[in-house]
Amino acid sequence: MSQTLREPPRYLARRSEYGYTDRADLALHGEPEAVPAGYQRTLTVRASRAELQRKREEWEAMTLPIRLALRALKASPIGRERESDLRVIARVLDRVDRDLTRR
Repeated sequence: MSQTLREPPRYLARRSEYGYTDRADLALHGEPEAVPAGYQRTLTVRASRAELQRKREEWEAMTLPIRLALRALKASPIGRERESDLRVIARVLDRVDRDLTRR
């Protein structure tokens, strides 16, 4: 005879230092049962990835005008005089790009 394995219920504990409880009498009144721990971890990972992707896209959109301005400056007489400084700015942008890509 096979038994169906079911995770114990997860209720938000009345006292926050306990996190979750499987006992309704210790749970916060009126709160619904929490999702299973594994599913909660999956949701957290998805949300973290989505937030990182949003940050990457925001960074790319915000730095595009800077990169275009750097390109124009490099081609100008002022840019040729300040070539080293412009390379420093470009390297900083590239370093942040790499940092956001590695996460």
